[in-house]
Amino acid sequence: HTVSIARGTPALLAAACITAGVLGIEPPRTLLGGDIGRGNGSALIYKHLTENLPLLAPDLLVYHYLQPDVDWHNRVYLCIEDLEKKPLLVADAGFMYVAKMSGFAPSYDLFTPDAGELAFLADEAA
Repeated sequence: HTVSIARGTPALLAAACITAGVLGIEPPRTLLGGDIGRGNGSALIYKHLTENLPLLAPDLLVYHYLQPDVDWHNRVYLCIEDLEKKPLLVADAGFMYVAKMSGFAPSYDLFTPDAGELAFLADEAA
């Protein structure tokens, strides 16, 4: 498929594909939910991950533009904890909020916030 690469998810995927090419590794496997803000696509992704993480056995798991849902986050996180090899965890955009709200933020390897999100993460009372 041809996708316009300007920002957001297409930019993230393009950067990941280019990086994989430079490193000489397989391109990333990608799961897109097509969520437009109602949470339906995000729920499908959460469900798929809880049902398939052992089969997928990712080395790296990047969450990008998923609708934050603490219950679903925790279900996926508990599945990650059951994996033989825990993947590196990266949370971008709203997903780092749910990681913080869940209490599992210290388990993540990288947050990639913008300036406004940095302020939220720095606020201990948030």
